[in-house]
Amino acid sequence: MSTSVNLESAADLPFPFTDISVPKKFADHPLVKDRLFFTLPPDLLSKTVAAVGEERFDPLVLDLESELSERNGSHTSRVGFRGSRPIVYTLLHREPMRLSKLEAARIGLESPGRTADFIDLANDRVGLFIDSARGYCGWLLTNRAFRQEHALLLRTWQKQVAKFGTPQGELVVLDRRDLPKWFRKTQDRTTDFAEAFGAYCARWRLSSITAPYLPTPLMPQLPATNALSLLGQMQDGGMTFYMPDIFPVPSREEQRTIMEECAGRDRAQEHLRDWHKIAASSNTGKHTIARFARIFELQHFWRALQQRHTDALRRATGKLEQVFADYFDTSVDTMHKDLAFISGRLGKDWVTQD
Repeated sequence: MSTSVNLESAADLPFPFTDISVPKKFADHPLVKDRLFFTLPPDLLSKTVAAVGEERFDPLVLDLESELSERNGSHTSRVGFRGSRPIVYTLLHREPMRLSKLEAARIGLESPGRTADFIDLANDRVGLFIDSARGYCGWLLTNRAFRQEHALLLRTWQKQVAKFGTPQGELVVLDRRDLPKWFRKTQDRTTDFAEAFGAYCARWRLSSITAPYLPTPLMPQLPATNALSLLGQMQDGGMTFYMPDIFPVPSREEQRTIMEECAGRDRAQEHLRDWHKIAASSNTGKHTIARFARIFELQHFWRALQQRHTDALRRATGKLEQVFADYFDTSVDTMHKDLAFISGRLGKDWVTQD
């Protein structure tokens, strides 16, 4: 027996409910209906409008922009809409983890001191890999080869992407009978579509493409809780370790040396070689990764603004650089250099490229 809920009466539900879909009044808007709409963080949008002047924006588009922006909040988990459905993606913008008193109590953290220690440790552990993943995304999105292959992939499979969306990861099983009952075997062009995305993801070390130009890299698994997953795309883009609990863990430096040797970056494929130099343990200046992480976010939001508000933002680059400098808590000079860096890698017309 199942129970259905009328979402229009969600305010009457006995528990908190947040509607994250596109409001009905905008469902048929030409920028939204059957389209991809990447939203902007509310603070970034409001400061942009204030700096440039609200009178320069189309009021109807700005109304749409503002309401959809509020729906996705800080953009740490939701970043836009595909038609009326939200796009969930956690790598575009990162903020430190926080816990309310109730959330802390639920996982047994009863004192403020223990809660603070747990949050610090969690942010350090999560940040170690999330920041690198975001940096890699920034490197990819400013890589001509990656973008050209990405654009070709989307053009080639335009009909399938419109119907199914982009393929979301892989499921590895030893026996087809282990698949969920509702899985269906693909046929003909649909099979070719899935295999093309799979080959692209394997080549660029991705687990999936959440949406166009929002890649999700393969992530470390410490420990790897699903051994079967190692037989899929992960076998081509990394290394697997098994440490029995009867052995002492090597020292930090020994472990780093062993893992770096096994990574085989000196035998890397040509298209990944530049990133491998950045990620290598011998490269102690990891600020490059942090810069690419910032650039990933910068190019995404800058492009969204420029493509939807071209006329309003004409001859307003200086003001926009100041807004983004405040958003990233950095200097205008840093923003100017980041934008010049993007243009140098992709060309001056990068905002309008596919």
